[in-house]
Amino acid sequence: LRDPDASAQHAFAACFGNEPVSATSANEESPPAERVLMADLIAGDRVLSEEGGMPAITQIIVSQHRASQLQSPMLRFEHALGYVSVTPDHVLRLDGRYVPARRGYVGAALSDETLGNVTVSHIRRGRGYVINPITDNGKILAAAATGKPVVAATANSWLSEVLLSQYPRYSPSWALAKACPHHAQRFYDLVLEKTFEAAVPSLRKWKQLLPATAEVVIIGAGDAVLATSFLMVMMIFVLARLEMVLTVAVLATTLLFRQRKNRLHTVQQRRAFMPEQKKVANDR
Repeated sequence: LRDPDASAQHAFAACFGNEPVSATSANEESPPAERVLMADLIAGDRVLSEEGGMPAITQIIVSQHRASQLQSPMLRFEHALGYVSVTPDHVLRLDGRYVPARRGYVGAALSDETLGNVTVSHIRRGRGYVINPITDNGKILAAAATGKPVVAATANSWLSEVLLSQYPRYSPSWALAKACPHHAQRFYDLVLEKTFEAAVPSLRKWKQLLPATAEVVIIGAGDAVLATSFLMVMMIFVLARLEMVLTVAVLATTLLFRQRKNRLHTVQQRRAFMPEQKKVANDR
């Protein structure tokens, strides 16, 4: 969304309406929202999602795989009004239920009745780069450069139950990421990306073996560790920036002091030279 005050309905019309939507006022030069590549989204961006069958606005918590250039098998779901490409384990809303994309089939209904059902006409397999912006409500409206959007979860199958539940609203790491999106994106890109890539296969297996109670305990403990780590790294970021500012200030002060010292030295030399000129003139 370009306009922070735009409503979800107006933003939806600007991005997916049949006719171009003009600015909300005469003073604006552009519509309140526009389609962008998923790869261009970062933490803190506000995007269109869905709540109760109606367009809604949600915030990007963090955008995954921006720095890793991760490639994966892809499924391209084509319908009469466009297409969407996802990984096989990414979750879409098919026939009114959130299921992994690998369970999709020709004839399945994407999206929902209010946003407009679209029927899958073809499913094509390929390979491509993966990008996954995780949103505050766990969902996002996804579309191609043209055509209508479909509702997709912002998680793969093993984590979608958590992200689509009420748990994120009580998560300390989630709250910190919402409050400090710039630091959250840096933290993910620099620290968590490689960690999660290495740990996810094992976590997926453990999730299938553990009972629900143990899963809740592990998620809560991991969340606390993540929040603590984020706070520590954020402090490092802040201190590093403060150190940089102080360094620049010291260098600037030193430079100004040297310039002033050089000017004073030049003035003293001129004053010392002027009497010598007067003396030579008198001798003449």
